[in-house]
Amino acid sequence: RFNVVPFSSSVHAMFTDPLVAADAEHTARAAELVRQLQAGGGTNIAGALREALSRLPRESKRPAYVVFMTDGLPTAGETTETDKLVKLSTEANAAGARLMALGVGYDVNTRLLDLLSQTHRGLSEYVKPNESLEAKVSGLYAKIRNPIMTDIAVTLEGAGLNRLYPDQIGDLFDGGQIVLVGRYTAGGQFTLRITGTCQGEKRVFEYPVRLDARSDDAGRAYLPRVWAMRRVGWLMDQIALHGENDELTDELVALSKAYGIMTPYTSFLADETVDLGDKEALVVRGRHSVDRGLSAETGWRGQQNAAVRQELRYAARAPSGMYGPMPSTAPEGAGMYGPGNTVIGGLDLDAYESGQGQVVAGVRTIANQTMYRRGNQWFTPDLAEVKADDASANVVTVRQFDDRYFALIRRNNTAFNALLASQQAGEELLVKLEGQVYRILPAE
Repeated sequence: RFNVVPFSSSVHAMFTDPLVAADAEHTARAAELVRQLQAGGGTNIAGALREALSRLPRESKRPAYVVFMTDGLPTAGETTETDKLVKLSTEANAAGARLMALGVGYDVNTRLLDLLSQTHRGLSEYVKPNESLEAKVSGLYAKIRNPIMTDIAVTLEGAGLNRLYPDQIGDLFDGGQIVLVGRYTAGGQFTLRITGTCQGEKRVFEYPVRLDARSDDAGRAYLPRVWAMRRVGWLMDQIALHGENDELTDELVALSKAYGIMTPYTSFLADETVDLGDKEALVVRGRHSVDRGLSAETGWRGQQNAAVRQELRYAARAPSGMYGPMPSTAPEGAGMYGPGNTVIGGLDLDAYESGQGQVVAGVRTIANQTMYRRGNQWFTPDLAEVKADDASANVVTVRQFDDRYFALIRRNNTAFNALLASQQAGEELLVKLEGQVYRILPAE
């Protein structure tokens, strides 16, 4: 069953009944009425939300969804303030409906739409001016047309599961999957318990799982970075949606530095003129860049903010959609080195609209390690304060391809040897093995 609620300055539902059957007669009538709609007037988001949400039954075994599509800022109605609109929608949503927000163009308030979708356990999507609206709407409908399980909760008793992302688990739809990434404090044998609602009935699924206390499996080396990306996405959400917070910003910059996560707000870490060893200067630069960048709510930068946060929030998922299939192996390039790391969301309008991303050459990810370049030297972020020519630093100098170099290779694990293998002609490396810092000079 469905209804359609067009709105401008005023609000009216197409059908008198709260919901009508989604049969051929009603869908044809709705399509004809949509074709007759004309743009004009203000944007009464408050009235539209109240009208749509109030039409959903409070007691139903079926999950309810509201697709909220707008191409404008709130300019009319009971209130135009973001926080009040969110509160109003919460009071009106007695049915517990999921709200799917679709912002069209750059003249929308992404903070409002993201808050609405997160408050009502939905999702938000944005359409760039150069994108097909029809394709976006069709893609959104394809995701939500067949819900398999709702109200999902996951527990792993005794494992010390923490900082699990996404922290708010969405619904599971036909043909999709939900990928959770988190941390745990104890290894061993545990029971994974998944609860949810299927066809109006509560269901419980239990599976035995084993968690390694420690793993040197190179095939899993990318997982810490995936978790860090999701954590950074969560931190960005908190800052963008709830206001500046120095503690969260500092953690965001520290994680981005440690894992080479490049966004429009942290790409300065790859700038060779930035001293990564100057912690105080990094804090000042990071707070300015992050807080200023994430404050944008409208225009292309507002939409870029939302897109960056969402990409990080669901990092390592396939680009096919929010709940799309995820590769069963490490992402391509996870164990390789390349010309540099890609800036998620791009650095300018052209890069954002093209969706191609931009590569910054001063940072690269190799297996589970991040390396930064200053001059001809590459180093891991934990060694940013070490001066290779300082005698007090107790740095051991080794030349690439000499006997001591090959002795290091024989002692090392796969991840460390991947760092050594990344060294190019004329470059030197600064790396740490078993507590000892090594300076690897280029081969003669």
